[in-house]
Amino acid sequence: MTYLRGVNVNLFTYDYDQTWMAFFMDADLRIYSRYGSRDAASADAHNSAEGLLHTMKRVLEVHKEESANEQPAPMLPKALVPAEMPGLSALGYGGSCVRCHMVHEAKIYQKRKEGKLELADMWLYPLPDNIGMQIDPKVGNVVRAVTPNSFAAKAGLKEGDHVHRANGTRILTIADIQFVLSSLEPKSKLTLEVQRGSKLLKAEMELEGDWRRWDVSWRKSIRLLSNRWSQLPRSLKAIPAEERTKLGIKDGDLGLRLLNNVAEAQKAGLQKDDVLVAFDGKRSVIYRQAHLYMYLEHKSGDKMEVTYVRDGKEATATLIVP
Repeated sequence: MTYLRGVNVNLFTYDYDQTWMAFFMDADLRIYSRYGSRDAASADAHNSAEGLLHTMKRVLEVHKEESANEQPAPMLPKALVPAEMPGLSALGYGGSCVRCHMVHEAKIYQKRKEGKLELADMWLYPLPDNIGMQIDPKVGNVVRAVTPNSFAAKAGLKEGDHVHRANGTRILTIADIQFVLSSLEPKSKLTLEVQRGSKLLKAEMELEGDWRRWDVSWRKSIRLLSNRWSQLPRSLKAIPAEERTKLGIKDGDLGLRLLNNVAEAQKAGLQKDDVLVAFDGKRSVIYRQAHLYMYLEHKSGDKMEVTYVRDGKEATATLIVP
């Protein structure tokens, strides 16, 4: 499907900003698995023909096993098509083809309008790496490595473990793990059913803190919405390497020029051609598209400290996030 008009988005729930996604289902619309993941580095960082083929074979094995036993049809969620989402028409997408990212835009727009938007709404579908599980991209439920001192390490996971279920959901792919993680609150319990050799084990994690945070600046929905909320994000542009060197800005650190006199910036005392070098005291942030930092780390109305360079001198300003 190349657009979502008429599609039940309560059934087909996934990361709507992705380039490609596959659902494996039976005739009763029972979902066996999902395939399709990405990160800020690449749209196909976790996808491959080999990984997809492996998943297809495993799904057929699961289907054969489960269809041998009669099971009641699954309870399907109430149908919701994009046209019924109030945020979609408010964004002017009512008569369009409804691309996938528009669904995410509509959800965020409506929550913000109702004053219910939380930062966690931006950090959707975190990768298993966030809790310390590095998963084999070709065999999507095998632990390739465990990050020291992570939630996964503290739960006793080891390289080579096969993750069969997470909070009761079957796991065949990285996308299956992301689906479970995205449903969890920042403070949550995650129980994994794991096979290690011939042993079946349980690994329990008490998740807390900002483990959901990851670089989601690649999301088209967030980029487009930020442009609607303010001219400020699109008025910031990375300065060239020569100027970075002249200003003593290290590789990887912030260096964004304010190209226009934007109202929100002017209220904070910022001027056209100022070079922003830190947000909230941070000279380096996790987001590749650093101009989106304000919306990924703050809610509308928050105060954000901005450090800038003007005429060779550093100063700070307090910006009210639009």
